[in-house]
Amino acid sequence: MKIKVVKRITATIVEFSTNVGIGIGTCDNNEFREGEYYAELDIDQILEIGKNIKIVHEKNCFIRHSDHENEIQGIIDGVDEDGLFYLQLSIDCLIMIESANDCFKEGDSLLLTVNANSLRIT
Repeated sequence: MKIKVVKRITATIVEFSTNVGIGIGTCDNNEFREGEYYAELDIDQILEIGKNIKIVHEKNCFIRHSDHENEIQGIIDGVDEDGLFYLQLSIDCLIMIESANDCFKEGDSLLLTVNANSLRIT
């Protein structure tokens, strides 16, 4: 996904903008300074309905943040037999996610709440 690092918040957390909104995430090194990059977004936590996942009816995709949490809304592009699913955030961003629930199907629209420490930018 094409991102633009807007600013460094801490030694490892940056604020970044995309074509679907603005988020905050963790970079383990100083590789990302202010500027544009092609990066991969990974969610480093197990998600579950009622805790940090909601099935929603809106089909729009976005990322936004407040404090140290991101809200990420996307559409499921595929589901593996082992429970992994792929969330389409934009044309150039597909995020692989591990979930404690196995009730998702392709085409579902999900709203995720993800802490900045769990959203990895590589």
